Amino acid sequence: MLEDGLVTATSLDQVALEQRITALYADLGQAGAPAADLLRRQHVQYLHSGLGTLPNGFVALDAGRPWICYWIVHALALLDAPFPPDVMPADVAQFLGLCQCPGGGFGGGPGQLAHLAPTYAAVAALAELGGAAALGIVDRAATARFLTTRCVPPEHGGGFSLCEGGEVDVRGCYTALVVAHMLDLDIPALVARSGLIDYVCRCQ
Repeated sequence: MLEDGLVTATSLDQVALEQRITALYADLGQAGAPAADLLRRQHVQYLHSGLGTLPNGFVALDAGRPWICYWIVHALALLDAPFPPDVMPADVAQFLGLCQCPGGGFGGGPGQLAHLAPTYAAVAALAELGGAAALGIVDRAATARFLTTRCVPPEHGGGFSLCEGGEVDVRGCYTALVVAHMLDLDIPALVARSGLIDYVCRCQ
């Protein structure tokens, strides 16, 4: 539906898409309509393929390799599916260890700069892989220092910067606190140092 009455190629495409989606929703509401099926075997096969060497097109995700690990590890856990025979959970943990930065936190790949987003993904993947044992590869003291350096003091606006010189937003707040929680770090100190409560309230 063209709410503003302005007809453009984009607005016509939007109307066409809305009509197709409306038809799909109408079909789902029909009595006796077939239930959606989860193609579990195909999903597991796809996830397994991501734990090896990825095709060249994935080079665009080079700075997101801990995320790829997390998405796959978490999806396998949700599907209650095993790892493929040629990749062990310890292999994924070892790779994530290579993404850990000497100054704390994790980069998007080995040798990359620490950033809160891949730090969250790496720590969450390690927690999913094996709890305390897998989390043992994390240098907790260095990670605590990294999280502290990401705090933006309240007098400068508060919150957390995602990386050195990086943007400050609620993603940084969420990822920093979840990492601190998973690693049993001092959350109240981070909250105070970043003026977190006031910062998040001002983001509403």
